[in-house]
Amino acid sequence: MEMPPDLDRLYLTTAIGPNRVRVARHVRWVAPLGGMMQRALAEDLVRLLPGRRVLMPGDPVLQKTVWMVRVVVGRFMPVAPDHVVLDVDWFVTDTATSRVIAAGRAHVVERVPDVPIRQAAAMSRAITHLADILADHSSHPSREADVGCAPQSGAAVK
Repeated sequence: MEMPPDLDRLYLTTAIGPNRVRVARHVRWVAPLGGMMQRALAEDLVRLLPGRRVLMPGDPVLQKTVWMVRVVVGRFMPVAPDHVVLDVDWFVTDTATSRVIAAGRAHVVERVPDVPIRQAAAMSRAITHLADILADHSSHPSREADVGCAPQSGAAVK
């Protein structure tokens, strides 16, 4: 998971206009947003890919062939007054061959009022939608694979 520092804050940040943000000093994440997003994505992939082994962030990667999922976040925040936006580029690479086997761009919009608890829930739904997209592209016709999430560099698919 790669997230620009201006998005990976401890406080909920809302876009309020072109090149303007509002940082809610009283609404904090329990951890940096990038790490929480990576864990939520891994947990969603566990649910979406039954029968596949999903590695959580920090799990050791075994010697089997692994597909690495790299997510590059361009934008992920509430946008005043009524929605959350998630823009990412994603890549699935076969680490045995270093070949990109799938790639794409996702633009997810969740409508939500300008209420922090609802914005956080909408951000979770946006991550689930991204997991749906990645799960749809994780199949390879010639072999079975497990899916997992590696440390901050991305998610591993085995």
